[in-house]
Amino acid sequence: MITSPSIWAALADAVNNGVFTLVGSGAPTSGTSGTANGIAGPGSTYTDIATGLSYTNVGTKASPNWTNQDQLSLGTAIASTATIAPTSTIHHITGTVAIVNITPPVSGFQSQLTLIPDAAFTTTTAGNIALASTGVVSKALIMTYDATANKWYPSY
Repeated sequence: MITSPSIWAALADAVNNGVFTLVGSGAPTSGTSGTANGIAGPGSTYTDIATGLSYTNVGTKASPNWTNQDQLSLGTAIASTATIAPTSTIHHITGTVAIVNITPPVSGFQSQLTLIPDAAFTTTTAGNIALASTGVVSKALIMTYDATANKWYPSY
């Protein structure tokens, strides 16, 4: 915690807590052999100078988990299963299995997710989804997460 209002105190506080601002060319990699493992603690940031995208370590110093903080990032396609775990804010959803739960992409997430159906999957209210719905192929389904209620609210 900063006890003296100076730039030096702020820098010392960041270093003492392992919080760094990093830059590099290309997206950072996560895991025990990933980018800045053993150096960058939770809350550290990384900017990919090739694309301008920003990432934050939501993992640990020993095993960073770099998550894209730019809200409109397309992640890999996710197969529909009872529980899906998006890692970005936009994903194509393949398959027709009913989705019961959606794991928030990062701890503390309270925002929206865009799911693009590649098949007519359904959602149910048996888990953390507030309203049952059926995905319409190629029509974006916006899911809004309320962390207080622990529920996702679909746009249709």
